[in-house]
Amino acid sequence: MLRSSLTILLTLFIAQIVSAQILTVDRPSITVDSSEFFLGSIDFSYNINNQKNTVYKGLLSKADLMYVSDQHEYIFINQFRYYSSTGSPFISTGYSHFRINFLRRKKLSYESFVQLQYDKGRNMPFRFLVGSGIRYEILARSKNRMHYGIGLMYERERWKSLDESETLITPEFIKVSSYISTNTNLNEYIRLVFVGYYQSGYDENIEQLRNRINVSASLVVKINSFLSLTTNVNYQYEDQPIIPINNVIYSVTNGLLLNF
Repeated sequence: MLRSSLTILLTLFIAQIVSAQILTVDRPSITVDSSEFFLGSIDFSYNINNQKNTVYKGLLSKADLMYVSDQHEYIFINQFRYYSSTGSPFISTGYSHFRINFLRRKKLSYESFVQLQYDKGRNMPFRFLVGSGIRYEILARSKNRMHYGIGLMYERERWKSLDESETLITPEFIKVSSYISTNTNLNEYIRLVFVGYYQSGYDENIEQLRNRINVSASLVVKINSFLSLTTNVNYQYEDQPIIPINNVIYSVTNGLLLNF
């Protein structure tokens, strides 16, 4: 049994990753009913493959920390990714996100959040956003939870021109941000986590709305109380990117999740 488990673990740990950077503003994988404690997780993935004489390498690390009081939740989420292909330097992306859910036990609660982010692969050295809104509990069962949130946020970015010159574009937006999240335990070993959100803001420079859709799904297979296997799928669409880059990015990763 141990040998079979190790074989499965190693097989899933080495997997393909496709160019990625996804902004996740909600992490529904942490659900609690009791009061006042700390909870955290560390997720680590390393991916390598070679196709058509090109070697691709990717490293993904996540670290989440939550403090739960009797009335509120304080969530700190971090994700950093490094990747490269043959003959190219390593490219890095990442973000740190802090969120407070006020009156967490209520069916209608309130949220505030702040985030710092960068994406060197897409020529975005800086993004800052801060916002607040409401969170509605659609479903609250022992094995299935669903939430919907909506609010306003301020977003400021810095983008470099594609020719790598020092030309900087620094747009600012007030955006409507909404999301829906689910956390479903399929059985005592397998859990499915999904979050999708939509953000939209008016850009006076082009006199149009700029829209962004993000979807993130995770399948978590529990090995023991501390260790799980994870498969993560992320998708992002922007209808009008600030600079002329791909408006669709996605990723598929497999890895390990350490809970504490």
